[in-house]
Amino acid sequence: MDYLAFIPYSGSSEPAKFTGITRNANGSLTITWTGGGKLQAAPSLSGPWTDVGGAASPFTVTPSADAQFARIVQ
Repeated sequence: MDYLAFIPYSGSSEPAKFTGITRNANGSLTITWTGGGKLQAAPSLSGPWTDVGGAASPFTVTPSADAQFARIVQ
């Protein structure tokens, strides 16, 4: 049996990118991004990078270190 199936792409066609970081009055930060993707955090630019569980835009976090880095991966 020969057939062709077309299945709609459910992912985002837009690449993930940060759209804003806001410092809130209580010291927390709100990070926003578009294009889906997974938020990761690291203590330095060289890593190690770990997934931030349950993170979706907008994501609010209270920093727990003097420096922390974030990125979005597809």
